[in-house]
Amino acid sequence: MRTVIFALVLALAGTAYAQTTAFVGGRVIDGTGRTIENGVVVISGGKITSVGSASTPVPAGATRVDLKGKTILPGLVNAHGHVAATTGLRSEPASYTRDNLLRQLRTYAMYGVTTVFSLGDDKAAGFELRNENATASDRARLFVAGDVITGDTAEAAREMANKVADMKPDLLKIRVDDNLGTSRKMPEAAWRAAIETAHARQLPIAVHIYWLADAKATTDQAKRKDYIWEMQRMLHEQGGALIPLFKDWLDVHDVKVKGHTPHGMFDLCNSRIVQKAWIEA
Repeated sequence: MRTVIFALVLALAGTAYAQTTAFVGGRVIDGTGRTIENGVVVISGGKITSVGSASTPVPAGATRVDLKGKTILPGLVNAHGHVAATTGLRSEPASYTRDNLLRQLRTYAMYGVTTVFSLGDDKAAGFELRNENATASDRARLFVAGDVITGDTAEAAREMANKVADMKPDLLKIRVDDNLGTSRKMPEAAWRAAIETAHARQLPIAVHIYWLADAKATTDQAKRKDYIWEMQRMLHEQGGALIPLFKDWLDVHDVKVKGHTPHGMFDLCNSRIVQKAWIEA
């Protein structure tokens, strides 16, 4: 059975943003645990205004789109992405343009992702697109963290956190891990100052972590316990599955390949094998 994500529905609505469109006849999974056979989804002005059974009223003059044999799902949310200065595997400052960011956000929408949280290195063009979310009908909506907060001291981290917060991001971002021993970890005094500043500025903060000890140190353990309990309750009462994610690749190379340095988290030298490796004659 083919599936149509709400993101694609919104993209269709973008062809005539002010008109009303009713998607009828399809299976609707509304995100509350309910499945509606022969459902109706009405969009007006680029927003979903009603979802229900076949008896749901369709406004006079609305364009009807028959989705018989298809399924409509709520849009997906990417809670940790980077809408950044990248084109394919190439990353360079010149790629951080409005057009390139729009290309990425439209690609997200075509895959059913309607919202993206870009966690770090967001510049003016990203903030501008975030400010246009209310009228975004042909792309994923964007939320930004601004520059990743750094600092070797509490004072430096606090100063940068306040500087980024002044840009009005949706959240802040720090990196605590040492990239599997390849770089220096952010000092505890610094990351604690950044977290305190985020709380003082009433902003959420995302923490890039690899080691369990860092995860335990940087989170509020009481809240963490509540989150885990709530997750367990939802799984018990509403059904579902908790699926751990493990790496599924084997990063190997021929002895003739020189310069290859296996990366602990990403294959092909962290996607930089073309820059680093060569074949010995």
